[in-house]
Amino acid sequence: MSRIRKIGRGLFAVAVLGALSLGATQAFATPRTEPAARGLFCLPGPCNRNCVNQGYAAGGCVDGVCECVF
Repeated sequence: MSRIRKIGRGLFAVAVLGALSLGATQAFATPRTEPAARGLFCLPGPCNRNCVNQGYAAGGCVDGVCECVF
């Protein structure tokens, strides 16, 4: 019985280790630069001034990205 318990404990340890490593892999697989890529830091005042200075009528933040309007 001692040998069967050791094998069972070993298999359980391997299963737990596999589950933990899969979770760690998924945690590190998420993109960390996604908010910056979307332009999440658009500010309405500076965006509008920048667009007006470029010759557009106005500008505003749409989904976190500065967009100028003719």
